[in-house]
Amino acid sequence: MTKDFNILVKKINAFRNRYYAYKITEGLFITLFLLLTIFTLFSILEYFIYLNSEVRKVIFYGFILFGSLLTIQYVIIPFLKLLHIVRPVDIKESSGFIQNHFADIKDKLLNIIELSEINEPAYSIDILKASIDQKIRDISVFDFRNAVQFKNLKIVIFYFLISILVSVSLFFANSSFYTEPVKRIVHYREEFIKPAPFNFYLSNKTMVVKKGEPFIVKTECRGDEIPQNVYINIGGNNYLMKRSSGNNFSYEIPSVINNIDFYFTDLNYKSDFFSLKILPAPGINQFEVKVRPPAYTGLPDKIFNNVGDLQVPSGTEIEWIFKGTDIDSLCITFSDSTVAGALKDANGNFTVSGRFLKNTDYNVIIDNFRTDPELALSSAIDVIPDLYPEIKVVMVQDSIKLTRFFFKGIIGDDYGFASLDYHFNFNNADSSVTIPVIKSLKDQDFYFSFDFSELNANSGSISHYFKVTD
Repeated sequence: MTKDFNILVKKINAFRNRYYAYKITEGLFITLFLLLTIFTLFSILEYFIYLNSEVRKVIFYGFILFGSLLTIQYVIIPFLKLLHIVRPVDIKESSGFIQNHFADIKDKLLNIIELSEINEPAYSIDILKASIDQKIRDISVFDFRNAVQFKNLKIVIFYFLISILVSVSLFFANSSFYTEPVKRIVHYREEFIKPAPFNFYLSNKTMVVKKGEPFIVKTECRGDEIPQNVYINIGGNNYLMKRSSGNNFSYEIPSVINNIDFYFTDLNYKSDFFSLKILPAPGINQFEVKVRPPAYTGLPDKIFNNVGDLQVPSGTEIEWIFKGTDIDSLCITFSDSTVAGALKDANGNFTVSGRFLKNTDYNVIIDNFRTDPELALSSAIDVIPDLYPEIKVVMVQDSIKLTRFFFKGIIGDDYGFASLDYHFNFNNADSSVTIPVIKSLKDQDFYFSFDFSELNANSGSISHYFKVTD
């Protein structure tokens, strides 16, 4: 192409550079205006309404997304087109913009570009060049850069300055219009409470309770206005609190099983969240009692489940095995003030054992590291004493042989017998004869005879008796 045509192309490129500089500037002001306006509107809205967490989350990410899209559309894309990273408008499109601004150019610029693209041999190149140069000389007086007027930005800049003025005025009038809402929107995960004309004060000194026990939550309202009704919100449900006196309200939770988070409200305003923590309450789930009677009774060992009161023979060994929850230590106290500590095995069971000779009451005491010792079980052990064996004997002298005597007796015991012996003492020499008995039979008769002439004694004193042992 000719020299004049190359100059024309440079003038069009200069127009395009100015055009994108204009678009970048315009886009920057539009983006700042819209973001500042939206920022101010949402700040005022949040300042007065105290939006919930989900709405604040939408506003936070929505504002970031909207601002990013505005910046990309109105600033970044025109800048990339200016650098020719993204395809800018071509020469034909540029000529259309220029012709719209300069009415005198009409279609001359577009004709020049179209003529420069003709490569058909049917047309004379010299004639084409001459025609192009003629048309270029006709429009050479126009500076295409003037098609872009930065003064047209004054409307956008005006609205932008108005938005700045309004925002600055609000900030200096009350800086909390921005500081507090921005904090709440940025920290959208947190719960913020709208200030009320009164305040809720938790009256409880401690907020811990043993698991399963009742708990009374108390609050006091202080402020210029005191609500007529106060509710406690637990798990999203409101429960009416009882006005106890003046500005004090209370609510009883009959049985606390889990940790509880709650707040107070009059259905318009609400307090901060409070927490009621449960202490692990120790408790016995079940226990086993192994009873081992003494050998003299001949009774078998027995096992009882969840039986506290026992009746056992004297000398019985008793072993308790307790199973429970949240128990760190266990002991048994007896009526004679003795204390038997339990041993804890690897399975968390507690074992206590002892041998008992007399009646006693006993208490099972349990505790853990967070609670005081408490009574879990109170029972008694009734000890059956080992009674002495009884014996009754009737003696009859033989009517023919006067040195021979017949004995008929009855022996009785609570558990049976070990032995029955007939003892006689002659001149301080003791001798005995064992009489056979059925050891396991509690009550039985026996018969025995003895001839004193067998002692071959001519003189002396003789004493004799029966001895029964159990």
